[in-house]
Amino acid sequence: MAGNGIKKGGRVPPNEYLANFIYDSYIVPAQARGERQVTVPVLQVWKALDCMYTPDFIRGVLGSMKFRNTYHLSLTSTEEASLPAAYTFKLHRYDSASPAA
Repeated sequence: MAGNGIKKGGRVPPNEYLANFIYDSYIVPAQARGERQVTVPVLQVWKALDCMYTPDFIRGVLGSMKFRNTYHLSLTSTEEASLPAAYTFKLHRYDSASPAA
């Protein structure tokens, strides 16, 4: 499912597609580099997806408990003026880098 956003039997919901994209593009590479935390800039995600989702929608996914629980992330901080511009997560070490089943 990760990568193309297609699940057996149809399309994944936009929030799951976005979560998969962020996980594959930011979390997995940071884990592979052995980093202990990763910062995900909202506008960078927005631009990488050619403005497919609004920055507010991206903030909603990044700030959700579902995203953090699925990928075993702890939100450590947000960079903000009025709305969060970036979210920083603590990466937890597991035997597998894949999300919980």
